[in-house]
Amino acid sequence: LTVAALGESPLAPFFLAPWPVDGGGWAGSVTLADPRAAALGGLSGARLVDLSQVASGVVAAYRDQALELLGFGMAAGLLLLIVGLRRARRILRVAGPPALAILLTTALLLALGVPLTLFHILALLLVASLGVDYSLFFTGYSRLDDGVVSEFRSVGVCCATSAIVFATLAFSSIPVLSAIGATVATGAVLSFLLTLCLSGRSDREDRW
Repeated sequence: LTVAALGESPLAPFFLAPWPVDGGGWAGSVTLADPRAAALGGLSGARLVDLSQVASGVVAAYRDQALELLGFGMAAGLLLLIVGLRRARRILRVAGPPALAILLTTALLLALGVPLTLFHILALLLVASLGVDYSLFFTGYSRLDDGVVSEFRSVGVCCATSAIVFATLAFSSIPVLSAIGATVATGAVLSFLLTLCLSGRSDREDRW
């Protein structure tokens, strides 16, 4: 009895176990049936499950939860800045750039027709952390003394390296890496530019 002979016999549809074939690999025969017919045919306990719809629902639920956590995280970070900085102008200069960067990045993605996914939300968390770092380490640039120039160079190098790395990921063929790369690269550049615009004076010049 050969594989070819078995495939041509009446037993072929019932031969479910796989068998080795010449050249390596395995072969087998299965009986295909429309699952909708089984679900609607009055079979006891039969139920049609749309796996794509279930997966989409799970991802949407995680996305909504990530949005809530993003809001809670930003609120907690703002509270820490209030406690640590204590001055309204310094708080605005530190919290303003990352908040505006998140809003502008989200608006840009939506304007380009990119639907926000769970991975975009996670990338926005990284954008927020980068923006806060830029704001904290770069206190001002209006006075071109040695300290400010050093801060500008340091933060500029950090922004450039982050933008280059994540921009490279944006060209990936993997959708997850592409979404994260495009979001973080855009947000990092916007955070740096907004930090320059909003950090007009050093902390020693603040009076409120």
